[in-house]
Amino acid sequence: MTERIAALTPDTLNKAQAHLYDQIAGGPRAAGPQHFALTAENGALRGPFNAMLLAPKLGTAVQELGSALRYRGALHDQMEHPGARPKVRYARLAMDNIIGHMDVVPYPEPAVFIGCPIQ
Repeated sequence: MTERIAALTPDTLNKAQAHLYDQIAGGPRAAGPQHFALTAENGALRGPFNAMLLAPKLGTAVQELGSALRYRGALHDQMEHPGARPKVRYARLAMDNIIGHMDVVPYPEPAVFIGCPIQ
């Protein structure tokens, strides 16, 4: 597979990138169930996590928001899964693996609140 962004391996990271890498690779995502590999064989983060390392300040904000939503938040019971047909290979792989382990509606078109018609 051709990489759109070069894989940033741990030995090539600057201090800010290494700190963000540690937050992602050593945080709750890495401790929980692994439905897909978070890192490649060379240690580089996969998918959007690798891209987040390109701008560590922004990547840290995205990481903190994602972590808050996933580990400290909850969606309303009447809300369908918000994932809309991923077109990126990594997103498709991740969604397919995770959906197999959860009680969610795969790839809703579009994600809407149940019982609320689209205007």
